[in-house]
Amino acid sequence: MVVIRQSVLDAIESFGRDNSHVEVCGVFVGQVRNDVTCAQAVIEGRHATHQAGAVTFTADTWTHIQQTMDEQYPDQKIVGWYHTHPGFGIFLSEMDMFIHEQFFNLPWQIAYVYDPVREERGLFGWDQGAVCQTDYAVEDDTREQRKDMKLQKIEKLRQWQNRLSVLLAVMVAIFVVAVGWLVVWPMVMYDG
Repeated sequence: MVVIRQSVLDAIESFGRDNSHVEVCGVFVGQVRNDVTCAQAVIEGRHATHQAGAVTFTADTWTHIQQTMDEQYPDQKIVGWYHTHPGFGIFLSEMDMFIHEQFFNLPWQIAYVYDPVREERGLFGWDQGAVCQTDYAVEDDTREQRKDMKLQKIEKLRQWQNRLSVLLAVMVAIFVVAVGWLVVWPMVMYDG
């Protein structure tokens, strides 16, 4: 079984949409517990070579990934990789299979493919020594983020409401002064 955090999928899809003219890649970081692969974070494949129909992990890409693992995820492991297929659909090409078989060949390691043009996605994993498309569960870890965003919107609305209340009070005061002046001015003019 595979569980991927929603924030991880959001990051992959954002990265893929921002670079929808070339394939991009990265790795999943997480843990494996009781035969469950848990993808809890991603590291973008910086320094990878990007082309319209292929992406390649370079030595610099692996150096960046390892440094990020050491600094940010020392107690986790690489549980798989992802890449995009902009406009090509969901499958593993011969090069993708080579990458998966050479670098992600442990039975719990996964390959995720996202097509930012067609908005399609798919996960591949190992099953009895063969790579095949598989199901996965999504852990909604963004609930708190959405709650915080709603609270921020409510606070902004309150600030606008307060500003509008002040503006309305000023406008009423100006109106009262203007009406008062219109009433008083003729009396002043008449007495004079």
